[in-house]
Amino acid sequence: MVANISIPGETISLLLPLDIYSTFFRTTSWIVFAAALYTFTINKLSTSSATLLVPLPVQVPIRNAFTRYRTHKAHRPILIYSYPFRLLDLPPELVLIIVSHCAACPNTYASLVRTSSIVQRLTYESCLPHMPIRLISSEQVRSFDALLWSPKKGVKVAQLVKHLWLTPLHSKDLSLSINIVRTCRQLESLATSIYVVKEGIALASDKPMHKNCIDLTLLSTNSASWTILLDSMGGVAFMSNLRILRLIGDRVTIPKDLFLDNLTHFSYGTTQSDAMHGYMPSFHAGEEMLGDRHMYPLLKAVIITKPRSTPGGLRISLISCGEQKISSGEQQDKTITRGRLWLVELPSNRTELEIWCNNALGRGLWQLCSEPY
Repeated sequence: MVANISIPGETISLLLPLDIYSTFFRTTSWIVFAAALYTFTINKLSTSSATLLVPLPVQVPIRNAFTRYRTHKAHRPILIYSYPFRLLDLPPELVLIIVSHCAACPNTYASLVRTSSIVQRLTYESCLPHMPIRLISSEQVRSFDALLWSPKKGVKVAQLVKHLWLTPLHSKDLSLSINIVRTCRQLESLATSIYVVKEGIALASDKPMHKNCIDLTLLSTNSASWTILLDSMGGVAFMSNLRILRLIGDRVTIPKDLFLDNLTHFSYGTTQSDAMHGYMPSFHAGEEMLGDRHMYPLLKAVIITKPRSTPGGLRISLISCGEQKISSGEQQDKTITRGRLWLVELPSNRTELEIWCNNALGRGLWQLCSEPY
């Protein structure tokens, strides 16, 4: 419907509401509006229905929830949290025990002695009594001699050394080597030449100064060197105190009149160079020593070593047993075992230094060839 309004000078035509709607629906705009309204309505209806389809949470009884929590707590891994502590806060006895395990690790020992003066002193006191010290080159002999005489704030290094391998390569280092042996009087095991033993122990004093030394490894022994050693009172007293003796060198000889009443373990062998020339150690000498209860009353084991002729690792064989008959009056004589003779074949890469270090650490030939008697 159209309404005409007359104003002086002008005429205005207005559309009534009914005409507005009819005009609007005749255009394409109402199609767009209807599509938008439809989309909005469908979106609202689908959102409300999805919300209604979500299941409500099930109410679990408190008792079942507590049971599941207790079961989960029992099976979960336990994490233990602890605050770090300083090593020096522990009692000194525990610190010495902990640090002593570094004696078999030279790199760790070298790191500890460089940490501080306090840790250095603790390392000396805990590691040196268990550490096999090896002095071969001139630098090693001179540096260790300087260490013995340097002030270490109350630490006497010479009294802490228990295991020493001393084989200087040059003759100019023999004097320092002899002084080192004379200074370290608390030695328990020593590996060196018979000349160093003679000059450093046998001729140093008529009274034995190395009373704790019970393990000796002699390198390059022969008849002449034995004679020089046994001519002195100090040498005889030192040898009679030994419990473990090992002889290594070219054409090893054992003196017939060597009285070793405390000797329990004896070992001798040959070097790789002797084996290449066809020289092999004799079993006869070891059997005679096991049977001689007058010269060696406490001898329990004789170990003969030689390089292994075939590829492979360490091979141990029991050769014979030293037996002795004991009369028991009217009863039948009993035969008891007094000792055993062992043959140890060493691989080609096994050196005498490695054998000695293992013996000093308590995992050497004597432990491998030990059986109850």
